[in-house]
Amino acid sequence: AQKRSGALRSLRLVFALAALSPSFTLLTPCFSFVGGKLIAPFSLINRTVSTINKDSPRMLDGGVRRERAERVTANEIRFIMTFVEVSAKQFDHSNWENNIRPWAKTKLLAQPDTQDLLKQGIKLVYRFSGNDGEQVDEFSLSPGDLDL
Repeated sequence: AQKRSGALRSLRLVFALAALSPSFTLLTPCFSFVGGKLIAPFSLINRTVSTINKDSPRMLDGGVRRERAERVTANEIRFIMTFVEVSAKQFDHSNWENNIRPWAKTKLLAQPDTQDLLKQGIKLVYRFSGNDGEQVDEFSLSPGDLDL
């Protein structure tokens, strides 16, 4: 198979990350405290995960597939993503770390659905694997990122 250029993979990732957050209406939450820590309502987390998983797995573009979302803790959702055309060995880590990841975080933070979840105290984790199933990266967005 012909190896795709890093620029093409990067461009596809950009469009895929822009489509990560599906439109849905958030519930008005009732917060609780556990061990002195603010906890988002389980109904909000569960509804968000359920809404995303109803439309998963889903190709977000020609190269990235959203596999599913998972509730990790009372305040954390993880998105499982796969680069379907690139294995972990082919993955351009330098370009990802220096260019794409910072840009992706900025784009995700600009999305209203992402902002709403972060304002509710929910941490969002994005885990990426190559088409061989090997994890290539993971990054997160936390409520404090809204202040940057």
